[in-house]
Amino acid sequence: MTMRKPNYTQKISELKNEIETVEKFMAPKVKEAEDLDALRKVRHLTLEELRHADELIEYIHDKNCWLVKARAELNAFYKPAVA
Repeated sequence: MTMRKPNYTQKISELKNEIETVEKFMAPKVKEAEDLDALRKVRHLTLEELRHADELIEYIHDKNCWLVKARAELNAFYKPAVA
């Protein structure tokens, strides 16, 4: 049995699903980063908390960069063609 290469519409559908999944998985990470930031305003964070906050910020930044590129690709697909 041979596997077909997915066509462009299928790739866009997969991209939409992937965007939705990334957004859902990022929501708790963003909440946790906001909580650590609020805690930072009240007291000094421990070294472990600082490292965890830095990891969260780096993760969120990477995912946001990916989301921007993915949404740009999605918008290019749905943008009307110029005649």
